Amino acid sequence: YLEASEINFVFSSKDKILNFIRKTKKIRTRDLVEQFSVFSKRTVKRTLKELIDDGVIKKEEDERAVYYSILN
Repeated sequence: YLEASEINFVFSSKDKILNFIRKTKKIRTRDLVEQFSVFSKRTVKRTLKELIDDGVIKKEEDERAVYYSILN
């Protein structure tokens, strides 16, 4: 079972990352890790996957990078 502080951390990481993506329109994982240094890279990646699975954001790849943005 998760402690209350762990649950708040999970929700807050998801909310914070989602709100930041909304503001920036399109962002890379590296930028999110830099912006939210309190979260590990693993937490950021897991949160991005959850947001994709929830149908909230999309993942776009080009030759040089992977970007995330809000689904329309």
